[in-house]
Amino acid sequence: MSLEEIARGMMQFLDRLDRMVPARRERSSKTRPSKPAAGFTRYRDPRGRFELSYPAEWVLEESQGLQIRSPVMGSFAWVDFVPPGAHAWELLDSSLKPLGGNLQKTRSLPGPPEKAWGVLELGGRRFRWSGIVRGGVLLLLGNVVDPKRGSTLERYEERIVAAIRGSFKEAGAPRGSRSP
Repeated sequence: MSLEEIARGMMQFLDRLDRMVPARRERSSKTRPSKPAAGFTRYRDPRGRFELSYPAEWVLEESQGLQIRSPVMGSFAWVDFVPPGAHAWELLDSSLKPLGGNLQKTRSLPGPPEKAWGVLELGGRRFRWSGIVRGGVLLLLGNVVDPKRGSTLERYEERIVAAIRGSFKEAGAPRGSRSP
């Protein structure tokens, strides 16, 4: 596949994302896609606790929560469950420590839902992340931080993560409620 074909495919995918995730100034709290965008796959938790859509070519693993990651980019989505009243970000950081990971929270908003943003260091890589905890369901989304990458690729990754975030729905969440 040539670079031109890859670039064209990327632009087509961005166009599909544009239709699924309206610009922030146009987005209302009632905007929520009813079905996955073209090229996305819907995942529903077998126990009915949440659902989300993700790019069909991403890898899904159901161990230690639900992990979805791009096979070519440094983007990921991770869903796990925390006990009610638990300090989710501290719990997550302590579970990453044995793996050599470090979760730094740079900003947070109390909940419900509780929201946070920060930097994750794991496996010699740094990721920007955002997360939400509602009803014991934790959603963590991230992109690799790499100064050698261009802004076009970063915008592309951000739009994919925004589409996943926009499709995320916890069981029992009020209709029209939004994730981070």
